[in-house]
Amino acid sequence: MMDQKFYDYIDASCTRFFSSLDIQMSRNIETAGIQTRQSNSSGIWCCVLLPIILNVYSVQYAVSSLYTFVAVISIGLFIYCVLFIIFLSMSSLVLQQSVYASCIASGLIPVLLLYTILDYGKDLKNYICSSDNLLIILFQSINNKIEYNYQLHLIYVMFVSDLPFCLFYSFASVFSFSWLLRISLNQFQKTFTVGEAMLILQAVVIFITAAVAKVTSNLDDADKEMDFIYTIVYAWLSTVGIFITALCLLKDEQRSLEILGCIVGFCGVYGLLILHIVLGLNCIYNIFHYIFMEGNRALILLLWAVLVGISVVVLTARTQLAVKASTVTRKAFHVLASLVFMSGILLDPHLMILASGIGFGLLLFVEVCINKIYNIVYTFSRVERMIEDFIR
Repeated sequence: MMDQKFYDYIDASCTRFFSSLDIQMSRNIETAGIQTRQSNSSGIWCCVLLPIILNVYSVQYAVSSLYTFVAVISIGLFIYCVLFIIFLSMSSLVLQQSVYASCIASGLIPVLLLYTILDYGKDLKNYICSSDNLLIILFQSINNKIEYNYQLHLIYVMFVSDLPFCLFYSFASVFSFSWLLRISLNQFQKTFTVGEAMLILQAVVIFITAAVAKVTSNLDDADKEMDFIYTIVYAWLSTVGIFITALCLLKDEQRSLEILGCIVGFCGVYGLLILHIVLGLNCIYNIFHYIFMEGNRALILLLWAVLVGISVVVLTARTQLAVKASTVTRKAFHVLASLVFMSGILLDPHLMILASGIGFGLLLFVEVCINKIYNIVYTFSRVERMIEDFIR
């Protein structure tokens, strides 16, 4: 009985605290002249989702050093989100200018965790190369000592160890996240709540950090199949990104079939060029063979095609009726989408990763087509309204 009363007291106290915090944040957001997406709350709890998922998974399962690296980076982003929420509850100035102290504090914590978790500097002899040996010989000749000493350790850590690597990625991710968060809330009003903006930008920063770290370091374990998948996904998403950027830069009078054809042609050449450079001249055949010929992937794709076909039939029927989707219809649509992901995760996780990357790019492509070139592909507009109706 006492335990239940204690839990009720804690629950009521936390509810009052977060409600008061949310009210203060909303008031300061209005003071700054910013309008977020209409919602019952600011959704500040969203900022903890991605760091928890990444770090719990990295602790429970055997993951690559790159995965652990970005999981630790996500902790720094989460700490900055907490500081941002605290500052926003007190003043609206944090929406107009960067708080460098919070960026520095949030950036230093991942650096310390990286040295602890990834064991950077644990065995310095494994990291010493020829240039480092010259530094050791020089220092020993000056001090007339043969044994290892702490001054040499300090020089090594400051100049030739992984400390610059950790500092660069940690601070770059936090500062870029801070800048993107302010830009998103100021420039894209009525699009996100504060929590939604934090979650989306955490994913963007972590994705870019992982991509750059994979290319510039040897953190990731060698896995030819995953490298093959990542190459396809990165090429596809970068191609879609170029297409979206080109459409956003076009003026209304420039949106014609000729211009659209030029943009599509350029993006196609870019994507094929990337695939040819990285995967070789037989990249198209290798991709086709990997997707359709290996294992039972043809059956999995057939299952997905059936589920997608059912969804399309339902969407078409609802579009012709021109009525708002009911709760039952929405839930049926969600169940069909869940079956696609569940079957992929259980039967072929690698194919699911590839399909998720391609599907994400398709969603972005369709959304931009509907909003930016509606005078070219006007027939998509009704379908978009029905899709939004189902999802919401």
